Amino acid sequence: PELTAGTGRHEHTPAFVPAPGLRVVSYNLLATTYADTEYARKKLFPYVDSKWMDTEYRRQMQLQEILGFHADIVCLQEVDARVFDQYLEPQLATFGYEGSLLRKAGSVKEGEATFWNAKRYKLIDQKDVTLRNCFSEESMREGARHAQFRELLSHESNAELRRVISSKLTTVAQIVLLGPANEDFENDGYLVVINTHLFFHPGASHIRMLLAAAILGEVEAECLEWRRTLPGHVTGPGGHVTGHEAGEGGR
Repeated sequence: PELTAGTGRHEHTPAFVPAPGLRVVSYNLLATTYADTEYARKKLFPYVDSKWMDTEYRRQMQLQEILGFHADIVCLQEVDARVFDQYLEPQLATFGYEGSLLRKAGSVKEGEATFWNAKRYKLIDQKDVTLRNCFSEESMREGARHAQFRELLSHESNAELRRVISSKLTTVAQIVLLGPANEDFENDGYLVVINTHLFFHPGASHIRMLLAAAILGEVEAECLEWRRTLPGHVTGPGGHVTGHEAGEGGR
């Protein structure tokens, strides 16, 4: 279409921001596995013409929306593995981005994708976290990384919560450590980016809180290790850039 949802927004982002400025974009793309179903068409989005829900159309619009922001960091959620491999990664690469995909746990075919402007940043390290592993018996033992959850989840009244959060949830998180791509940006230092898509249910704010706390625990542990092994300064949880579900621009 001649005019898109991003037309007005893109007027404010005609170019990349100069260093030390930083622009981060985060979008939930609405995975094809959820959008391209009878239930989605008739129950979730009955007001949307089916031609606008077509995967080929949507992914072109998504790419146009993302590129128009000239972002240094792009955090995407509900990214189909096939769309990432066959479209998003190669297309964004032509515009100078590099990135990686982390599928959700189990048999889920979508996940989170994080991209960065390769002219400014390069990948130093990446930690992929399957959140349900943070609530295992081993992870919560005394002295372990997530021991803080042991007392709460060991209470008999929380037995079902512990079962669900340690075995059923598919939530994952990307922890990406970036460094300056070249000497032009050497003053930027290291940047830690966290991208996740927390459990969606409106009645599960307590689960989202536990997941967020577990992610911060993982970030703190990784930053401590990076501070030990890498030259320069790695900012901890109080100063990292986070990516999360912050918009519905892909719908």
